[in-house]
Formats: sequence, C-alpha cells, structure tokens
Amino acid sequence: AQGEYVPAEYLETCFSHSTLVAQIMVHGVSTESFVIALVVPSFEALADCDDLPRAARDEARQCGADGRQAEEEYSAVAEHFCQTCTAAQERIQRELETLARGANLPHFQVPKRVVLVPGPWTVDNDLVTPTLKLKRPHVVARYKELLDSAIAATAAEIEQQQHKRA
Repeated sequence: AQGEYVPAEYLETCFSHSTLVAQIMVHGVSTESFVIALVVPSFEALADCDDLPRAARDEARQCGADGRQAEEEYSAVAEHFCQTCTAAQERIQRELETLARGANLPHFQVPKRVVLVPGPWTVDNDLVTPTLKLKRPHVVARYKELLDSAIAATAAEIEQQQHKRA
C-alpha cells in the first residue's frame, strides 16, 4: 500500500521449503498492505503432523489417497478438508511465519492468511506452464472468489485490531 515491492516468486521459493506445502502462490492487491498465500497442502505431510488433531490427520491421510478413490471422491474429500480444517490452515500459517523469520523477510511480505485449496496445479488444468511456472492470472481467475473473500476478511481483521489499539 505504501509502494513496497513484494517479490512473489522469491517468497514462493522461500515458503516452498516447507514440507507442508505442495504448491503455493503469494497474492496481494495494491490497495492493501498485506499478502495472502494460496496453498495446495501436502496432505501426506499433514497426515504425519503430530501437532494436528487426530481427525485432521485422518482426513489428510484420506486426501493423500493412494489411487484407490475415484478422482471425484478424492476431489470432494480434499475440497472439504481445505474448506474446514482450520487446524491445518493454522499449522501451515505458523510454518510460513517461521520460514519468513528465518529469511529475515519484512512484515509486509509475510502472508497474513493462508487459504488452502485442493490441487495439484498442473499443465493439464492450465495453472502452470510446461516449465512448471505458475500462470498467475489463471490461478487468480480460478480462485477469484476465495482470494477476494480472504482479502476482505483479513482487511476487516486488521481494521478491528487497529480499533482495539486506539
């Protein structure tokens, strides 16, 4: 919001070092002073995360299906997990904050919110190039409602926090 530069690809590279992240896109809008992270979680890593509740680990294990489920069933289970598992979302948020501290990132480059989405992002679904680079406009278009909602909710939370301090 004050003209700071946010190097999205660099941040994505930093945050992709997390075993909990399969794919990530850092997103921000020029009218806000924060960024959010759109994350395809590594369901296998979340299933092994001892600090998650057992139910969340079990559901993550189902999402990391070994091919026994039909694709539609997998998609429904993964979609449900991403929409409802706040424990996984919070765990990934903490992980990204830890990585950001380790990389000495300024506060405005640390995602204020993590939005989980089922994946993967592939060449076939037109979300990455053949060289596996994100097609940002395509990802933004696919998840526009989620991104807009997350940005609005985060802005409202920040405004509430500022009013409490005043």
